[in-house]
Amino acid sequence: MKYADVYIGLGANLGEPENQIRTAIRQLGQHSEIQVRAASSLYRSPPMGGMDQPDYVNAVIRVTTDLEPESLLQEMQEIERRQGREEKRAHWAPRRLDLDLLLWGEQRIDSGVLTIPHPGAHERIFVLQPLREIAPELQIPGHGSVADLVEQCSDPTIARIAASWQLPKEARLIAVEGPIGVGKTTLCNRLAADFNGMLMLENYQANPFLEQFYEQPHASALAAQVYFLVSRTSQMQRLKQEDLFRQPVFTDYTSEKSDWFSRLSLTGDEYDLWLDLYAHMTASLPRPDVVIYLQAPVSHLLQRIRMRGRPFERDVKEEFLERLSMLMSEFFRGYSGTLLTVDTSCANLSEGQQDYQSLLAALDAIREPGQHFLDPAQGGTIALDAPGLALV
Repeated sequence: MKYADVYIGLGANLGEPENQIRTAIRQLGQHSEIQVRAASSLYRSPPMGGMDQPDYVNAVIRVTTDLEPESLLQEMQEIERRQGREEKRAHWAPRRLDLDLLLWGEQRIDSGVLTIPHPGAHERIFVLQPLREIAPELQIPGHGSVADLVEQCSDPTIARIAASWQLPKEARLIAVEGPIGVGKTTLCNRLAADFNGMLMLENYQANPFLEQFYEQPHASALAAQVYFLVSRTSQMQRLKQEDLFRQPVFTDYTSEKSDWFSRLSLTGDEYDLWLDLYAHMTASLPRPDVVIYLQAPVSHLLQRIRMRGRPFERDVKEEFLERLSMLMSEFFRGYSGTLLTVDTSCANLSEGQQDYQSLLAALDAIREPGQHFLDPAQGGTIALDAPGLALV
């Protein structure tokens, strides 16, 4: 039997607390009968009891599991031991790692070994704030909603310090790519907020040739694409000049986007001229360390575009989107860098917590360059070295 909505609290204030908590999350997820479905940010808070010791780092995760409560507790204790936790220690003493079973759905358990809900969960801000982040509608049996309990909590204020999930190693430039209407910019904003990153977004509405391009692609195609090329190149060059890679940078385009749009709208001498200009201006630009390629069927894209109601997108044609999607799919099928292809046809990465957490977990799991595929609707399964899909 699989149990859902099981919440585990994690805390540490000795050694390297952030790394120890992240390691514990990964170790739980590597267990064949435990699946990590969501992880809050890492938060810093003062120790309880006014003791003279380092501040704590805390997080909360949501898992599904086939284990019974006491068996899950044993696995948690084994992870604590592997990270050097002492068997006996004073109450509220500092520790390298502490894992607490907070909630087991709506059940109440008092077995002599376990008490669920955790007796202190409803009054500790370092539990409540992370819980609210990943499950804002959650109820703690016998105490009320997490959102209300946060407002009532008299504990000291805590501060968010970082995401629990991590980007692939040494990833500094992360590009989110995909056809019009797939949600690139919204996802970039969300990722930048979670990873304390910088945004480098394209200002479509500033392009004076764009509206005419969508109405009559061939009439102003060269002017529209040159404008975008100059704008994108200037942004990328500024990154190199100002050495802004001290923090991750999230962008909603790749330099190849200029070529895809031009191949759909330029012919003859104009396209030859474009190719020379494109090759010259993009030759020395930094390449993304990771590309997140968002896909969706064209019918879904059209629906999203109409719902957004942006004036400059109102004339996007279905045939244009189909051809654009095919060009992107063809390019990324042979992509040699680090690529995470995401099927967004049944996923809500803009607002949905579970689908977004699946994406964060997929990024965290990438260890080597290559092609990776994520379908959030299938429980966040990651297939390594899988080719991109053409959903048109």
